[in-house]
Formats: sequence, structure tokens, C-alpha cells
Amino acid sequence: FKYNNSTDIDFAEPDSRYMSYRLHRKLTALANAVKKRWPQTKLRVLQAWTSQIDPKKPRSLHYEGRAANFLTSDGNASRLGILAGMAASFGFDWIYYPNDNDAAGYIHASVIPEICQAAIDLAFILDGSGSVSRTDFRKEIDFVKNVTTFFNVGANATRIAVFQYSDKVYPAIGLDDYFTKPSLLFAVDSVQYTGKSTRTATALDYARTVIFTTAEGARDSKLGVPKVAVLLTDGKSNGGSITNPARLIKESGINVFSIGVTGNVNVNELNEIASDPDDDHVFLLNSFDDVAGFVDQMSAISCDEPAVVEPGDNTTTEVGEDDFKYFKTECEAFGDEITIEERDITGRVHVYASVEAKNPSPLDHPAVVSRNESSSPIKTVTIRLPSGSVTKLIYVSVQGQNETNRFVLNIWDTLFNHSNYDASVVENSRPGTFVYDISADYRSGFQFLYKIIEGNYGNAFRIDSQTGIITTNKFIDREILETYRLSILAQDDRLLCHRGKTQVTVTIKDVNDNKPTFIEAHFNLNVPENEPIGVVVGSVSAIDRDKGINAEFQYSIVNSSLVPFAVDPNTGVVRTAGVFDRETIDSYDFTVVARDTGNLTGSAKVTVTISDVNDNAPIFNQTDYHTEFHPIQDQYITTVFATDRDIGLNGEVRYFVTGTKESGTQWRLRITARDLGTPPLSSVVESVITTRVPCDVILFRVDAVTGVVTAGSMCR
Repeated sequence: FKYNNSTDIDFAEPDSRYMSYRLHRKLTALANAVKKRWPQTKLRVLQAWTSQIDPKKPRSLHYEGRAANFLTSDGNASRLGILAGMAASFGFDWIYYPNDNDAAGYIHASVIPEICQAAIDLAFILDGSGSVSRTDFRKEIDFVKNVTTFFNVGANATRIAVFQYSDKVYPAIGLDDYFTKPSLLFAVDSVQYTGKSTRTATALDYARTVIFTTAEGARDSKLGVPKVAVLLTDGKSNGGSITNPARLIKESGINVFSIGVTGNVNVNELNEIASDPDDDHVFLLNSFDDVAGFVDQMSAISCDEPAVVEPGDNTTTEVGEDDFKYFKTECEAFGDEITIEERDITGRVHVYASVEAKNPSPLDHPAVVSRNESSSPIKTVTIRLPSGSVTKLIYVSVQGQNETNRFVLNIWDTLFNHSNYDASVVENSRPGTFVYDISADYRSGFQFLYKIIEGNYGNAFRIDSQTGIITTNKFIDREILETYRLSILAQDDRLLCHRGKTQVTVTIKDVNDNKPTFIEAHFNLNVPENEPIGVVVGSVSAIDRDKGINAEFQYSIVNSSLVPFAVDPNTGVVRTAGVFDRETIDSYDFTVVARDTGNLTGSAKVTVTISDVNDNAPIFNQTDYHTEFHPIQDQYITTVFATDRDIGLNGEVRYFVTGTKESGTQWRLRITARDLGTPPLSSVVESVITTRVPCDVILFRVDAVTGVVTAGSMCR
């Protein structure tokens, strides 16, 4: 809808400012023209769209915002004729102008939809009997052509079929013959009049068994495409009763409109042919001249005609943003409630349902329409049927919220007393073990057939189709799936529309059939040497896929008295149980075990590496070094060497000259070996060096890495 805020229009009711875009354009243009023709006068709109619609009354275009009642603001009745002509010039599609004996006192005008974008399988069944003149038959053809122009014709849009009936059926156009509007209109225009008897029953059977079959171009009913048949007749049927053909065509999910032209028609027969309610599907016209004026109304109601869905059938279809898809179902009510279930595939939709409003919408009063406008991908709407109702029509509308919205719709009768039942079975039970008897809690009086339609992962369960008893179908492992939510469909084997769904939630009870399993097969831990007893080394961890007490276990070390470690039985934390010297033993290997309450065990290897600390000073390989050298001829004196039992930087040694003392030809050299640990440790050695000639100055050096001692001298 578009809100009309024009100041050139006097609206009697605030709601009347809401209207379709097409009506908005026409009405605004007309108001401007009224102001120019009659200054100081406005166009007064008595009614356009209104929320005060009685759903029990026949369909009104006011409800769609496509109709308006108007006059000039001065109430001058003499201007109505001129006003009607002005409305026609501005492109209103249907105009009612009261005659002198009509006390209405206003113009009623309406517009067509912009174009019907709905996908519909639409068939026109034309009366070609002898009582219809050739001229009147051409009016039927023009009616079909005019209605066709309102639809978006195409393979994925509206498909249109046309055939004529008289002494027999005369096929003309099938649903998949033409997918462009020009070619379709040309074909419609070529249909020729036959002029014989009126075999209406034959026509209804032909529509059901030929036209609306997938072999002839009709789309599968589970796609949610409405099937609409429009039958025109000017008299009573002959050549057989229409009772069974009328019943069968409607039971096959086809919406049937019957249009009776002239006073020769049998109204009871028209009612029997048409879908319910008759007020929406039966139309009486005085003559074929009135058919042309019926085009607008027929286009609107056929565009919005709902698709017929069977309770329990999955209808998968799509709807555009802000567009509506309409559905209906009819069944002898079994319970007092009907549940509509919608599941989003892509996008998101809103769901509306009613037993009163044919096309329920968000504008309807909550007392009339139930709704679910949540963002949940699975939405349900429950309709409570009026007390005492037996057969009831349920209407459903689905409105798209995103650019593209694909969804699945299902309608369920209320067969079960509850929407969910809880059951349980012990895992690893033998196939055939009893789980639940769903037939023990349903509304008695009918014989149902049962099947599991969802939630039976891995085909773990089966249900007896006759008894409703659910049993295991194989050995079930709780550790794969603990809970199954089985959707159970029950269907009356005599009345197919009695289909209901409930859920049986099956919990798989645990048995101790899984041993504890360590998260690693081999744990590598480390602890520094010299740590005191009780220091945390690390931890081991295991899991048990069982549940409850069956999943409880404790840790222990195999032959624990032989290793200087302990493990906490509950947490798996490993602590020291002794003091370690890495230089004696640098690693320990042992096995840990996890044992559950059923005495099932799992094990893992553990290696604890003793990491080094700098607790050893370098040690020279000699307690002192004695050597002679000729300071004039030689520079190399000796090599000192020290080892460190630590590793890494703690075991790397560097050499330094830290003192020199002369006594004649004898020099005493103090050399320090220091490791690179933190803090560093060191040791000292004395090297006694005798020179063969006296020297005043000798410069001694030691290579920090190799320990090579050299000298430079100044000698006499």
C-alpha cells in the first residue's frame, strides 16, 4: 500500500488514505483535474481501503486498496456523470455510475493490479453449447483475453489453458503450449465456436484427468502453485450428473469458479461445481454483455486464489519480498485444532492463518487471524476450530521478508493428545527391543497408519505401520547420538486428510561399554633436576565416552614403587616423589593407567625428562700445567682444558687469564675456566712457565674457546 497525503483530496476516513500504487496515481490525477474544473471544490473519498472488513461477506476490492467511492466535496449529484467521465479519461479500469433511480450518490471505481505476479495454473472452461450464440461465444473469448492480460505469463509464472465443451470436449490450449503473452492471446483468439449440447460433467472430468496433470503441463501440487479452473455456462448441464465430477475435481486440489450467465442456469448446480465457500466462487451474470465488466473482479480473485494443500504433505515453494503466497486446506475436522508448520530454507517469512479470512494478512484483527512473525527458521501457528465444526476450511498466507524466500509448508490435524512423548532404551539393546507404543495416546475412533518421517538418523528405529509400536532397528551406540527426536506421522487409512504429527524423544541410556582413553598415547613431561619432592611435573588426561558413573575413573602409575613420581588419582596431575640428578639419570619412562568403575582400563606412556640446572663447575683435566718455552723463538706455550658435566650453556666453558706472577725465569699464570650458566660457575688452575732466557715483559694470552695459551715477549 501507498499512503496518499494529497491535500487536494478530502478523505472521510483516515484508513482511506491507504491504497494500491495504481489507485494512488489515478486518484491523485483525478483530484487535480477536479480542482481545476471546479475551483474551491475537492474530490471527496468516502471509502478506499478499510480495516473494517467483515470476512464473512463476499470479497471486496476495498480490502485490497484497489477500489474507491468518491464524489465532489460539495455533494452535488449533478456532477457525478461528469466525474465518471473524468475518471474514465484518467484510466480507472472499472467505473460504476449510478442511474437516476440509484440512491448511492457516489462513483465507485476500481483499478486492476499492476500485474499479477503469482504463479498459477489457470484453465478456462468455455461453454460452446448451442444456446450460446456465436456472438456471445466471442464475448467469452474476449473475457479470457482480458483476464489473461492481467497475468505474468511464463513457464515459471502463470500458465493458461483453454478448452471448449458442448457435445464433447474440444481441446484448444494446454498449460504448457504457450509461455509468452502475445502467442497465447493469438491462440485464444483462434478458438472456434462449436454450438452443440452442454456436457458440463465431461468438461470437469477432462479438466481433472487431462488439463491439470503434470503430463500436460500442470505443476506438482507440492510446489504450492494454485490450480484454478474458471467455468462459464449459460444453462443446465446435460448428458450426465455433475455430482461426482465436481467432487473429484475439487478433491484433486483444483479451485473451481463457476460463472453462470443468463437466468437459465441452475444455481444449485453452480454451487455444486464451485469450490467452497460459494460466496467466493459462484458468480451470476445477467447476460454475456456483463462478462466484460467482470474481468477486473475475476482477475483479482483468481490471482489471489490459494493453493490447495493436503494436511501432512510437504509443500515446497518460494515467495518474493513483501509478496504473499496463499494456501488452503479442507478436511473433516478430527480434533479441535489445526497446526500450520513452516520451515525456512532460504530467507525468512511471516505466517498468517485463519478460518474466516480467505487471504489472512498482518492487517487483519488478531481475533480473526493467528500469526507467527518471529525470526525463528521453524514457525508454527495453531488454529483452534469453532466448537461443533466438522468440515472446515483453513486459510494460510505466507509473506516474504527477504529478496528471495524458499520454504516448506505443512498443515497437521490434531490427532495426538500431546506434541511430544518421552521414551528411553538402553544402548546396545538387541534389534527389536520395545521403545514406545504411540497408539496408546491418540484420539480413538479411527484406524491409523504410522511412519517415522524425520529424526531417525542411521535408521536406528522402526515403527509398525499398523500398531504404532516403536522398536530398535539395530544396535544403538549412545556415544554416537544420545537423543533421537522422531517425528511420527499418523494417517487415517480411510480419510487421507486426517494426518497428524507428533514427536517421540528417545533418550539412549548408557552402559559401561567404553574404556577410558588417554588424549595422547605418549605424554612428554619435564622437571628441573634438584627440585624438592611434591613439585608438579605436568598432567595426564583421559576421557570416557560413557556417561554418569560409567564415565568415572581414576589414574595410577604401573609399578609406582619403581619410579620417583606420583599421579593424583582424580586429576591426573603428576608430581615428584624423589630428588633428581640429571647427570646421573636424565629421563624416566613409565606407564599410567585410567581405570573406570567397571574395571575397564586405558593406558598411556609417560616420559619425564630431567632438565639441567647449572650445578657443576668446569673441571680442568690437570691440577697444574708445567712447560718451558723460548720467548724469542716461540709463541705457543700450552693448552689448558676443562670439562663441565652440565649441558647446553651450563656446560659451555670459556677460559680467561686472571693473574700473572714473575720470579726470575719462572712465571706463574692463573687461568680461570667459567661456564655460561646463570649464575656462572668457575674453577682455577695454575700454569708454571719457565723461560730459557730472561725476559722483562711477557704478555700471556689464552684463547677463550680453545684454551690455547700463547705469549708475546720483550727479552734481553
